[in-house]
Amino acid sequence: MVLNGELRVWVIFLRHNITPAGSSYWRIRRRVRRQPDLTMAIRMDCNHADIQDFYLLPDLGTTVNRLCLAAQNGVDLDAFRFETLDFLVGMAARAKLSEVP
Repeated sequence: MVLNGELRVWVIFLRHNITPAGSSYWRIRRRVRRQPDLTMAIRMDCNHADIQDFYLLPDLGTTVNRLCLAAQNGVDLDAFRFETLDFLVGMAARAKLSEVP
């Protein structure tokens, strides 16, 4: 998806999985040809019926093809976790630049 003709966003829905030990996880497998500017990972709840939350991940680089998200991921990943898409809407909004006198 391309927002405002500029921002390339890869949207992926992540299914809820459970390890044999009973822990929740969500797996991202990157299968895109063009590198997006932003990956919007939508974590589904355990019934796969509702959205649990969103991860707005910056360019993951070409070396990251797989990533697993747990219930708690530490600040390096959970800093990109959002309950709503308000942050994305604000980030993608166009703003006028002030003219230099």
